[in-house]
Amino acid sequence: MKKELNLTLQLENKLANIYFDSENNYYEERWSTATKDASDEEFKAYQLEKVEISKKLPTLYFLCDTKNFLFRINNEMKEWTDEVVMKYWDSTELKKLAFISSEKLTSRLSVLNAMNVGKHPYAIQYFNDEEAAKRWLFEV
Repeated sequence: MKKELNLTLQLENKLANIYFDSENNYYEERWSTATKDASDEEFKAYQLEKVEISKKLPTLYFLCDTKNFLFRINNEMKEWTDEVVMKYWDSTELKKLAFISSEKLTSRLSVLNAMNVGKHPYAIQYFNDEEAAKRWLFEV
């Protein structure tokens, strides 16, 4: 990885923003606190938009900042996320996915609930520190 990321905004949404660095094949998602009041339909619409954008971007390293993620993922949404979003990422060349977790237990549990760790073809790690997450993403 080069020393500095050159991020360009790819999607600005009330639920999250997506950034991309083409030199490092690096994708960054930053969730907002607006997720607290999001409906299932809004969550799905955002996720589908994210998938469409990422189809155009060769992503190897993905940082997902969930510190402000407050959406509660119920079982139906978990199944949908597995079938649509995670199935898509599983079909890509993604090598590593790093989550920056919230200190809030409910948010952390919601994110963990959405992931079936161990069944994906890429490594997944959870961090409290963004710099540690980026070091792990780009370590050889």
